[in-house]
Amino acid sequence: MEASEESEKKQRVRDRVESALRRIDTAFVEKGSRTVSEDDVQEVVDKADAIEERLSREGPLGRVVEDGKLLVALVKDYWRRE
Repeated sequence: MEASEESEKKQRVRDRVESALRRIDTAFVEKGSRTVSEDDVQEVVDKADAIEERLSREGPLGRVVEDGKLLVALVKDYWRRE
């Protein structure tokens, strides 16, 4: 694949990610949270280290790594009722 094709492909991925992130609002979160169970939260807490390790790797979603780590921390705090 040529450098210009690779660059265009990366830009298309960035554009799709940005478009998806713009659709995340309060209503989106509230709707999705209705389907989250206590077992789901426990699973995130149990797998937090593995999730954080995956998020620490560089990749096309590198700009959201810190947001992902923050989300894991929030779930842990919720679970501990802190």
